Amino acid sequence: MTDSRRIKTSATSDGYVELPTGIFTVDGTWYHTTLSDLEAFSPAVYAKVGASGLFEKASDWARLPATLAVWALPLFLGLMPWWGALVFDIALFVFASFTLPSLVIYGVIPFVRLLNHPFAQGFFYVAVLSYFAAQGAYPAVWTGMALFITMRWQLLNRFVEARPSSDQTGPSTLGTSDRILRNVIVSASIKYGASQPEVARMEKRMIEIATRHKRKK
Repeated sequence: MTDSRRIKTSATSDGYVELPTGIFTVDGTWYHTTLSDLEAFSPAVYAKVGASGLFEKASDWARLPATLAVWALPLFLGLMPWWGALVFDIALFVFASFTLPSLVIYGVIPFVRLLNHPFAQGFFYVAVLSYFAAQGAYPAVWTGMALFITMRWQLLNRFVEARPSSDQTGPSTLGTSDRILRNVIVSASIKYGASQPEVARMEKRMIEIATRHKRKK
């Protein structure tokens, strides 16, 4: 009973719940780690940022590929036909999805959060698509609306997210969410002048928990 009460409190007040197979956040993300592991990897960062702060920052960075696609599409639509803009925008999304998890810059995350905000994106799209409609560029309007919904609902994410792997025939790899969380911790350590976390040990523990999670499915 005590454990269930603790889990319920963590999920409602802190935005996550710790389970034997990892940590599940309110935005639907699995992190294959534990609170005790996070504190052990970098005590100074954990004390300064906290678990909730680390998960929020990792979530902000994880949305960046879709956010870049959302903000870039109107520019592409203004420079080329709608089909070319769509191709370039999806290519940008795919490229960002594969590169940005390894390029976390801690100091930029507050600005990324502003770019991620649905109100900022919504007002921008209302203004831009209203302009396109006034110019009679209806293909651009429909393309903009379709891609905005696709990116906001993260409908393409499942096709580009890396899955955790511990295949004996190949190298073990972290999933996208775990890689971002790891790099948020490393980048925060650099910013705050804290001792660097043991990255290899962190990755090993995440892969162990991810393997346990996969076996329980």
